[in-house]
Amino acid sequence: AVREGRQVVKLETLGRSIFLIVTIPFGGSDRKFALEFIKNVTDDLMVADIETDGNVTAVDLVDRINELTVRHPSTGLLRKEYAERELGKLVAQWDGTSPTTLCILDIDRFKQVNDEHGHLVGDEVLARVSQLLLESAEHGGGWASRIGGDEFAVILPDPAGDERAWNEQLDQAIRQYNQDSRFWLSIARGSSYLRDEAGDIKRMSDWKYEADQAMYRHKKQQRSRRQGSARAAV
Repeated sequence: AVREGRQVVKLETLGRSIFLIVTIPFGGSDRKFALEFIKNVTDDLMVADIETDGNVTAVDLVDRINELTVRHPSTGLLRKEYAERELGKLVAQWDGTSPTTLCILDIDRFKQVNDEHGHLVGDEVLARVSQLLLESAEHGGGWASRIGGDEFAVILPDPAGDERAWNEQLDQAIRQYNQDSRFWLSIARGSSYLRDEAGDIKRMSDWKYEADQAMYRHKKQQRSRRQGSARAAV
């Protein structure tokens, strides 16, 4: 305001509070000052909502915007960019003791679903898989992200050696889905601990690579079993 020689009105946030700030410059040519008026408008500032033909508070609008920048609106999963930042934080803040686990998952034959059943069915499968991963990740105190078209990442902060139980729970949820689904759902997955065998922290690239390669090995095993079952049924 002082530099531009004019009044400035702006909004600033602090936590979940929103402040209206009016800055008025004054003074002579030798010395210039700025007078600021600050008002907490968290509960007073309203924004028109054209969808509901009503109003929402500014803080609710900020929450909506933040949610859209963090999560996919159609799946509820974390966006890839945000997940990458969270992975970086995990590595930077690792305490050296927690067995943090990264799981990479892939919907098997998902392209075939879109090609043979259409994208509406594909969207239905994505939504259901996203729900399964959200529920399983949050149950373990972690989070889930969609990192590609049919590829996902799940972080389990402290599986406490119970990664097998987590996989069994996910398999059970998949079996339940397949009981009345028009598409046979199969999810390949691979995991990697942040801590290596020596107890040291892995590099981010190695951590992700190991989980990704484990997922591809699991995918090959699944396909080999299906092919073996098909030959046995002939």
